Amino acid sequence: MKILPHLSLIACMFATSLAHAGMNSNSSSDYYDLETGVYVQLVNTTTLDKSSDAETYIASKSGGYRPNINVFIYNPKDNTSRHLFNNNYGEIRTYVLETAFQENVDAKNKTQDKKGRYVYMVGNEKVKNNVEVSQRPVNNNILIETYHSKTKTYTVWKANKLVDEAKVLFSYQAPSQWHVDAKNQAIRLVTPLMQNQQPRLKVTNYAW
Repeated sequence: MKILPHLSLIACMFATSLAHAGMNSNSSSDYYDLETGVYVQLVNTTTLDKSSDAETYIASKSGGYRPNINVFIYNPKDNTSRHLFNNNYGEIRTYVLETAFQENVDAKNKTQDKKGRYVYMVGNEKVKNNVEVSQRPVNNNILIETYHSKTKTYTVWKANKLVDEAKVLFSYQAPSQWHVDAKNQAIRLVTPLMQNQQPRLKVTNYAW
């Protein structure tokens, strides 16, 4: 398991925030996963033909906006590569990739207590409960969220970093929302509903 030294966390978080901002502005987003060593890059619609069916899934934008629609993974250890989607399912709004564990460090005694937080190359806004986490193996899955503009539906997919294509976990519409519980390794979908004419919330858990 990759464990980052204390001072590296600030640099990594700074790079992460820049990278995520870059993804939101639709520039190229590419990273090497610290745990497995695989290279991950988003694929946008630059090479799509204007008649492509993909356009029916993607919200229209002005100017030179090119939505990300796939995730490419290259493994330098065995020189293999793959795309996580076998079709165009809409614009990728975010994805979550856990890449390393950062141990807590006692600033006075310089001791480590084997608790800390997990570091994410992207998708930090979707991660919660990431404080005082007991050390465990870095999660080998990537979570990807796509958006279908015509149905206004979000879909969350899960894929292993090393093998296979992405598979659907669940779909939802706003104002529902989801997050990763880093401490308990769970994905939680929080859905508002009406029960006995009263507003309520429902939580659905998915294995990460």
